[in-house]
Amino acid sequence: MAFARAERGSHFEMLLSTYIPSENRWETVSSGRLIQAPCVFEVGERVMVSGRYCAQSDEGFRELEKDWKKFTQGTTEEAFEVDPARIEEYHHGLRTGVFVMDGARPRLVMEFLSAGDSSYTGVVQYGDEYVISDYSMHEYYPEIKRPGDWETPCDIYVSRIRFG
Repeated sequence: MAFARAERGSHFEMLLSTYIPSENRWETVSSGRLIQAPCVFEVGERVMVSGRYCAQSDEGFRELEKDWKKFTQGTTEEAFEVDPARIEEYHHGLRTGVFVMDGARPRLVMEFLSAGDSSYTGVVQYGDEYVISDYSMHEYYPEIKRPGDWETPCDIYVSRIRFG
């Protein structure tokens, strides 16, 4: 299996691809969620995925993302048209989560302390625990009033998790 973030039309989503050796082809389906930088690992028989997602619904995230693009990539006039509260909602809604795969659908199990620029988890099993590293800028999170205000330091965090 392969997990990947892909652009579909005007938005991104996480796709799952399964190789079918007897037919020498891949079959790809949408997970129905956007999980960026997916890290896949197993806990017993369960397939888990960690990565950055938006705390709002994916549909809400896509709406906020339109304003984010105007704010960060548009003209100066477009940036001033965007309500800064929506930019805060978008950027502060970015989180790092751990999901259990229910078939092709990820179900959120836990969320790390995170916000803004975050993600890129690494996972190592250590005895009956899983050591998970990630990064986040949540401790330095600024109020965003103009493009570039989110450019702050990030820290790397290590968590020790036991799954039941």
